Amino acid sequence: MPVAGYIPELKALKLRLNVFIKMRWLVVLGIIAVTLSAKYLFNISFNALPVFIICLFLLAYNLLMYLWNRRLAKDDTELVIKRAQTSGYIQVLFDLGILTILLHFTGGITNPFVFVYVIHTTAASILLTKRRAYELTTIAVGMAALLAFLEYSSVIGHVNLISFVPSTIYRQLNYVISIIITLALLTYTSTYITSAVAGELRQQHLKMDLLR
Repeated sequence: MPVAGYIPELKALKLRLNVFIKMRWLVVLGIIAVTLSAKYLFNISFNALPVFIICLFLLAYNLLMYLWNRRLAKDDTELVIKRAQTSGYIQVLFDLGILTILLHFTGGITNPFVFVYVIHTTAASILLTKRRAYELTTIAVGMAALLAFLEYSSVIGHVNLISFVPSTIYRQLNYVISIIITLALLTYTSTYITSAVAGELRQQHLKMDLLR
């Protein structure tokens, strides 16, 4: 059944999905640039091969999301908003997983890019409902905490960023806890603020649509 009119919420949601897909292409280039800079400009020693493999996976995954978004753009059924939100949820969830794997191969929580989780939870707050945004924020903090715990307890290996941070800092409990607490505060605060603003904008769009 076709949607009655092209409502602002739907138009904005499709636009945001398209923007995030375009940004992901740039992220891949950014990861490659940062990796090469770290190794050859700052002489930080680590194995870059897993990073490049992850980039290839990310490119393939983003291509699938691009094709899916093009198909979604042509959808005019009453389920289109739900499908768009599901697409957004899956994309953010995959991004969190990829970030966690990438961090594991580049120093774990000793890598300052651990705080990139905040960007993903902010994206979730823009795209999705408040409940879904908080759900993904909890998953993000949980992934970071799990990675830190597994490396701290030597369940999985830790990749040292030689010449960048002390090689045993990931085994210092106070450091691990402080990073996780700081990350949790940043992500939940970002989710609270962004969800509040996004919710208000959705309400305004709905009122404008009803007045037309």
